[in-house]
Amino acid sequence: MQIELTGKTALVSASTGGIGLAIAKGLAQSGANVIVNGRSEASVLFEIFNMSPPAYRCAGRSLIYVTRKAWIS
Repeated sequence: MQIELTGKTALVSASTGGIGLAIAKGLAQSGANVIVNGRSEASVLFEIFNMSPPAYRCAGRSLIYVTRKAWIS
């Protein structure tokens, strides 16, 4: 099934591997602008490079989430 997502933007968390990566690729193939997210800048850039034929529009960012307990310590 093909869904038309041209003009839409999707942020896919944990999208540098596994199910998240498959979802990000599917959304890009459907025309969405995709924001790739992962734990390291290198993995984000690697997946954007590998997922980005000229027809795809992708951006990426690595984010580290800190729990409240870790923040207080």
